[in-house]
Amino acid sequence: MELLKQDIYNHPDFNSSYLFREIDSEGSNYVDVTNLKRFLMKYAFLPNDNLLLAVIRRVDLDSDAKLNYKEFLDCLKPIEDVRPLVRKPRA
Repeated sequence: MELLKQDIYNHPDFNSSYLFREIDSEGSNYVDVTNLKRFLMKYAFLPNDNLLLAVIRRVDLDSDAKLNYKEFLDCLKPIEDVRPLVRKPRA
């Protein structure tokens, strides 16, 4: 999961505020199970509501079952560089 977050976060086209607005299509200033599910279904993912709620609750600091923009950013930001070190072959 960290590798995926790292790839997304470091992609030159990544824009966290744009992604937040895309998921929050109703302009409510938060991400909840409903709008996250709608966003994922738009891209042919069929998520389970209980799984989505578990994901949201994992990073939901104020326990309201919604992610504000700061919580959303904290969720996306990689914890550390998890890419394996690539060793050069010996000559």
